[in-house]
Amino acid sequence: MFRVEVRCMNTGVVKVIVGEMLTVGELKFHIEQHYGIPINNQILEYNNKALLYDGKQLDEVLAINAEDDEFKVYTKFPPKNVSILVFFNTDQGFYMNIHSQSYVMQLKMLIDEKYGLSPHRQKLAMGNSSEPMPEWEKLDEHLIKDPEKEVPAIRLEEIPIDEEQKLCIGVEKGGFVYDMVVGNSDTIYTLHGMVRRAGIASGHKFYFQWGEKRLLGPDNFAYYGIPDKSSLVLVVPDDDDSDDDEYSTYDC
Repeated sequence: MFRVEVRCMNTGVVKVIVGEMLTVGELKFHIEQHYGIPINNQILEYNNKALLYDGKQLDEVLAINAEDDEFKVYTKFPPKNVSILVFFNTDQGFYMNIHSQSYVMQLKMLIDEKYGLSPHRQKLAMGNSSEPMPEWEKLDEHLIKDPEKEVPAIRLEEIPIDEEQKLCIGVEKGGFVYDMVVGNSDTIYTLHGMVRRAGIASGHKFYFQWGEKRLLGPDNFAYYGIPDKSSLVLVVPDDDDSDDDEYSTYDC
């Protein structure tokens, strides 16, 4: 027999649920009875961690020394395009639009294209959760709307480059060479982002050239066989107006 407190985040209502519950899935069944939220539409959190597996034993969950002993239940987003705030620990971030039933990996690829950070070096977590979002799961399994925020917020943490992967790349522009450190498995988009953040270039229309070869954003350095201490030429098309960003930024 368990006695737990569950807060419905859509309404703020807290109810005490008492019953024979052994697993997270059985707790979700009781939540459906109390709040009317179908099991398949629930996202359940405890101690800032999403409870993703219905078979997990409740006594394992409750054994954690939790700062907040309330369970929190959110209603999943319906299938639709949603605006998402991707933020950093620095309180800076940007907004992106994506379908709620896209996979986490698809969001990572979009972040790579627009912000510039390889998917394998992204750790994404929902809001204040410490639980990483698995790449193979759909976004609607994780997306929650904080009543205090206008849109769902996902925290992006940058995973450092493995020492054995590091490449020192020179970026040539206007007679100057700028040294950048990337990973052998990093995408070319990652270098795009580094160059933008360093103020060397802006927008998304510029590209890099290695010898006679134009480098494509989704490909990685290993694909081209680019060795350490190579130089790439940054090419800015004549018609570049540097105003082609498809996401907006914010600063708290």
